[in-house]
Amino acid sequence: MAYAANYRRVGEAFLAIVATGAMFYFGNGLNPLWPLMWIAPLPVLVFALRSKWWATAMLTVAAMLLGNLNMWSYLTKTLGMPVSGWVSSWLRVLSLQRECFSFVCWCCVAQCGADWWRYPRCG
Repeated sequence: MAYAANYRRVGEAFLAIVATGAMFYFGNGLNPLWPLMWIAPLPVLVFALRSKWWATAMLTVAAMLLGNLNMWSYLTKTLGMPVSGWVSSWLRVLSLQRECFSFVCWCCVAQCGADWWRYPRCG
């Protein structure tokens, strides 16, 4: 019976990713439907009520990655940004997120002010 509950949580996570990603996809970009951006985080917030923080963090990253695909053709075809640049920017965001959850990084923010993001490692 424990597996049934697990499948239900996976289904809820999948629906939250798809719903939030779709609302972010149509809510931002070059021609946005901006009211969708106000309600886009709601499925993730509802999922976060009954899940662990790391599951919610993974769900949020997946939804944002899916939602930002609307800029794919603009970045790659119009601006000529290589795919590796898009992937490396997302990996940099993830590594900064990991570092910024630590207390040392918040001390670095307090010491360096607005220039905290220029330093590769906090502390």
